[in-house]
Amino acid sequence: MFRFLRRLLCLVAIILAAFLAISLRSGGEKFRWFGQKVEVESVKVGRKADNVKYVAGKIENGARNTIRTAKGIVNGIRKK
Repeated sequence: MFRFLRRLLCLVAIILAAFLAISLRSGGEKFRWFGQKVEVESVKVGRKADNVKYVAGKIENGARNTIRTAKGIVNGIRKK
């Protein structure tokens, strides 16, 4: 069992080293490409988060107005 795990671990290490060697040999272009894609997607996620924040604020303000209106109606009924 331990031999199998050791061989598997060595195989993974060899594959990882080969991948890094091949990637860095090309000047790391693939890593830069991945970084650029992540940057573009993070901008999109930021815009969506801002939109969600704006909508949540509108919903919160609407809820506050509804509560104020309900309290006004209740107070009006109590005064009669």
